[in-house]
Amino acid sequence: MPEPAPRSGPPHREPRSLDALFALTVVVTLTPVVAALWSEATTRAALVAVAGFAHVALAVRSFGSVESDPTWRRNYFAVQSALLVTVLVASRCFGSAPIAAMPFLVQGGMVLTSRGAWTLAAAVLATIAATEIAYGMSVSSVLAYIVPGYGAAVLFSVLFARVLRNERDARAEVESLQAALQDRAAEQERLRIARDIHDGLGHTLTVIATRLEAARHLAERDPHRTAALLEQTTELVRDGLAEIRRSVARMRDDGDAPADLARAIRDLVERSNTARLRAEVAADLTFPDLPPPDRLVAWRVAQEGLTNAHRHAEASRCVVSTGRDTAGNFLLHVDDDGRGLHHDSDPDADARHFGLAGLRERAHERGGRIALGPSPLGGCRLTLTLPPRP
Repeated sequence: MPEPAPRSGPPHREPRSLDALFALTVVVTLTPVVAALWSEATTRAALVAVAGFAHVALAVRSFGSVESDPTWRRNYFAVQSALLVTVLVASRCFGSAPIAAMPFLVQGGMVLTSRGAWTLAAAVLATIAATEIAYGMSVSSVLAYIVPGYGAAVLFSVLFARVLRNERDARAEVESLQAALQDRAAEQERLRIARDIHDGLGHTLTVIATRLEAARHLAERDPHRTAALLEQTTELVRDGLAEIRRSVARMRDDGDAPADLARAIRDLVERSNTARLRAEVAADLTFPDLPPPDRLVAWRVAQEGLTNAHRHAEASRCVVSTGRDTAGNFLLHVDDDGRGLHHDSDPDADARHFGLAGLRERAHERGGRIALGPSPLGGCRLTLTLPPRP
């Protein structure tokens, strides 16, 4: 029996309706044959009945394992072929007996390779023709009547099975693609939430930690200034709680961008001022009429730039500015006077700095880009470039 092609993925279990159709077809076609033979050839009639019953029982109970077990697949088609040959020979292809072979051909068409299915079909048709010739029909009559008649039934059975198989495989592929899309959407959602937490809450916690450290050093020497720092820190804690609420809300929505981006960045810069870092905005800080997704990217870049100035750069000054390049692209710069670049030649630097990787993902989604370079202040310049919008 031809070897079927291995199939990847979980095995498919054909609907029980196909099992019922298999059983019904074989029973309906063989019952009148057995009844007609019983009075004249009881032994042959009993043999047809027993082989036909075994053929149906094996199909109904075992066909579901054919695709998942290659060894059983070979055994199944070998045993079923033998049972079918027994039915055809014992009945001498009397009456509708050959029609009992058609459900078996459908099964072959659904699990065997195309070559295997057609080879099985040719073998069944040849068995029918040979049986007719062996029991007295002339070769010319077989070629004129038997081969065309049953050949059409064989052809239909195999083509019907291939259509079923293609439809089933297409459905499985669609389901697989849907599952992959759902996984991808869930992954993107997790990344978006992680970026929001890092870019928003991470910045706030960094400033809080810096101010608490400053307050600890000033506690004995300057109580009034310490109290002011603690009051400012309390406000930052409230801002952090608000950011958490916004992050939770963004789990249900796509996030919200500041309506007045210039004012939001000025407030962000003011809150970022500490005893160790003087943050400021350029005098010409202006923003075009950016759409909300672009405003959100610019807001997160400003946050990350200020956070890095606090956390990594050991900077004493940080400036946020805006501009346009010669192509009309919108530019947002965050400059500091800190240690400068240390990973600019390292292609894996993003893997160790989630904030920068997240910013690049955000910018890429909007058709923009993120760049790191030397700053006029002597440290690092973080630049966001966004294309002009129509």
